[in-house]
This record gives sequence, structure tokens and C-alpha cells, in this order.
Amino acid sequence: MIKRTNKLAIFHNLPEGGGLRMLKSIIHRYSKQYEISLFVISDLKPEQIEGARLNHIQVKPWRGFVCRNLWIYFVLPRIHASVAKTINDNFDKVFVNHDYFTKSPYLLRYLRKKSIYLCQEPQREFYEPSKIHASSLKEKIANMLRFPIKVIDEINVKKADTVICNSRFSQHVISKIYGRRCEIVYPGVDEGFFKPCNNKEEMILCVGGINTVKDQLFLVKAIKPLLEKYKLVLVGQGKKEYVDTIRDASGNSSNLIIISKVTDNKLKNLYCKSMVTCISAHKEPFGLSSIESQSCGTPVVSVNEGGPLETIITGRTGYLAKRDVKEYREKVVLAIKNHNKMGKFARSNIIKQWSWSITLKKLDTFFK
Repeated sequence: MIKRTNKLAIFHNLPEGGGLRMLKSIIHRYSKQYEISLFVISDLKPEQIEGARLNHIQVKPWRGFVCRNLWIYFVLPRIHASVAKTINDNFDKVFVNHDYFTKSPYLLRYLRKKSIYLCQEPQREFYEPSKIHASSLKEKIANMLRFPIKVIDEINVKKADTVICNSRFSQHVISKIYGRRCEIVYPGVDEGFFKPCNNKEEMILCVGGINTVKDQLFLVKAIKPLLEKYKLVLVGQGKKEYVDTIRDASGNSSNLIIISKVTDNKLKNLYCKSMVTCISAHKEPFGLSSIESQSCGTPVVSVNEGGPLETIITGRTGYLAKRDVKEYREKVVLAIKNHNKMGKFARSNIIKQWSWSITLKKLDTFFK
């Protein structure tokens, strides 16, 4: 049993969403065993998480694209080095999460205490087709100018004592990119919170940032004929240009609803009310919406890529489809038709395979 006097430092710069919900559950678990301090180096105000003492290091990156990147290259490392000194002098272990400035944080370079880095995904824009991550010339030039961040990220990851990831798919990608061993700890879901209800509506749900990587445009094109009867609810934020393109593709349907921000309770209710949750993302590393939806008794239809292959039992808890509008639409129609039966299988699948208790038991092996 870990003594309560042990001190655990946690670093993160996670936005609202599945990653932050996962971190909250981890803190809740280990706050009974550790004295936890949360370190956030950010220009944004972070959320206070129960069970951890917040240490917010407020920063002001230089304005402008070029200046901001120069700040990241030359100023940010010194800030991380200072935080690392505090951690090295006062803590027993360090749990490190993503930094939105560099993906893997500079902190890993300066730590002298055992570090566990949760790598949800690499800097995908440097390793995947530009048509997904940088469709315009401006975006392509921006990524070229950001190339040093690719090198920074690779160096930082190699400094971690232990790297954990979220799926077999991610394990393969991370091993290939960083050339090091990566342990799998599947994310779990709080099945006591995300649970079924009995008020289904004629609604299809998709959760995630609205962008070309998540590819909601493909989803809208695939299910456009269904919008005459069903609402399509997209939960996430995105650039106006892409959102406008999606609306145009729907024929400006009144049944396309975009919600930029939701509370956890609202998200749970949306899962519960929907007949099916859709995942259209390119090479989704894990796909937390898959297990959250299944936990609420709602089947999932995903493109046949990435992490969702590991959470969906095709034909029982949902369907996998090629990135083909006709085939994808057919699978969505099937899921709607069989949503009641599949929803029960989905809920059972979560309780047996994807509960938080399973995830946290696996994490325990790294925190001993």
C-alpha cells in the first residue's frame, strides 16, 4: 500500500474533453494515496481539480506566429527547467501529460525523479498526409516553419522513464516514431456516471473538435439523406470556414445542430438520447466517445481506422465501415434499426472490459 505521505506531481495542459476527464479520474484515485500537486504552464486559466493542489505558472507567449514559436523554442524551456527543479526537490514521482505548446513537454528533459508520460498521440501533422492536417497552402507553410517542434517533441519523449499510451494502434505508431517501448493503458469510462436512460430521440451524435482530422464533412455527406428525419448533433469547436463548409454540405439543414461546448452532464444526456454515435476521424488514436457512448447504451459506428477497432465489437456493439459514404450510411441505418439490442450489448461490453476500475488497476503497476 502506498503511503499517503508520498508526493506526486502531475503536469498537464489539457483542454476540456476526454483527456481532462481521464485526468480527473486519475487524480481522484491517487489523492487517497498521494499528496498531489498539479502543475500547469499556460496562458489560459486552468480548472481546479478536486484532490490536487493547483500550481498555475501564468505565461505570456509573444504575439504573432513567428514570435510565438521563437518564445516556445527559447523561453519556454527555461520555465520548464524551473518547474522541474521544484519537482525534483519536493516530489517522489511525476505523471506527465500533453503540453499544447510542444505536445510532449520540455519538463521531461529536466526531471530527475521517476517520470511517467501519458502519450495520447504524437505530433500527427508531421507524420500523416498534409491533406488531413494542412489542406491550405498557408497551413502547409505554417507546419514547415514549426518543424523544430517535431524535433523538440521527439527529444522530450525519449527522456521519459516510462511512456504509456491508449491503444495497440497508438503503441505501434509511437514505437515507430520515437523508437522506444510504450506500455498500453486503455482509458476507461465511469459506468456509474455514463449510464443508459429510456428517452431515446431521433438523433445521431458525433463528439470531438470540428476539423479536417475528425472529418465531420465526410460524416455529413454520408448521412445527408437521413437528415430529413434525424437530427445530427456535432459537439465540438471549429474554425468558421470549416463549420460553414459542413453546413453547406448538409444543404443548410435545420437538423444539423452544432454545440460548441457542453458540460459532462449535458454530454451524458446527449449520449443517452442518441440512437447512434458516429466516429468519422482519421486514425483516431483511441476514441473515448466510443466507450462513453456504449456505456450509455448507445451503439457506435466508426470508420475502420485507429483505436475504435479495439473498442467496437462489430455487429454487436456497433459497426466499422470503410471511408465510403454509401457503406458508412448503411451501417448507421443498421445501428439505428438495432439500437435497442445493440445498446444492451454495448453497456455489457463496457462493464466487462472498459470500466475505470480496470484502467486504474493497470495504472497502479506504474505508480508502485
